[in-house]
Amino acid sequence: MSEPQKQTPNVTEVNRIEQDLRTLLGEVSGTVREAKALLTSVDADVDADADVDADAGPAPLAWDTTTFGMSESYSSADVQRLARVSRNAIASWTDANLITADIRETTGTGTPRSFSRINIIEAAVAAEMSSCGVTRHRLARWMPSVRRGVKRRSRYLYCLGDGHCLFVSSDADLDYAMNEQVTGFLINLRRLIEEIDLRIDNASEV
Repeated sequence: MSEPQKQTPNVTEVNRIEQDLRTLLGEVSGTVREAKALLTSVDADVDADADVDADAGPAPLAWDTTTFGMSESYSSADVQRLARVSRNAIASWTDANLITADIRETTGTGTPRSFSRINIIEAAVAAEMSSCGVTRHRLARWMPSVRRGVKRRSRYLYCLGDGHCLFVSSDADLDYAMNEQVTGFLINLRRLIEEIDLRIDNASEV
């Protein structure tokens, strides 16, 4: 019995397969570029967050927008009450440098920490993330963006699994991110700021 003859690859077919692979690689590269563009475009677009989008109403910060509350001083007990977090949680986050007391850090000799209003917001965000099962590792990657989001007066902070955060100024921008199927953890930053402002105002009236 004669051996079957080996078929020589068709040059045209090889070229077609090669072209298909090039096209596929181009599509993958394009998708990666689009994803990166999403991260930067929403971030860049919202650099004008100081103006806040037209339907958002007044700016959410009821405090000094130049110093961002740095002229105010709050104790650890104040942060517990205003951010509605436990003493152990604050101690854990500050010891791990997830939150750094803006006004005064402890020296280890009995000097208590003094916090700013933005620290209270950071604590409220950390508490909300922790209650939803966000790990300490991801908290460490996302927390630096909280302060930037407050200063930008972003409506939402959309934290992604790769450590990036989108600063979203409007519901339309949020819908855009959702439509692009970018999965992440959503914080309604403006709601938290307004709630904390209200609690501080109420406390000052007592």
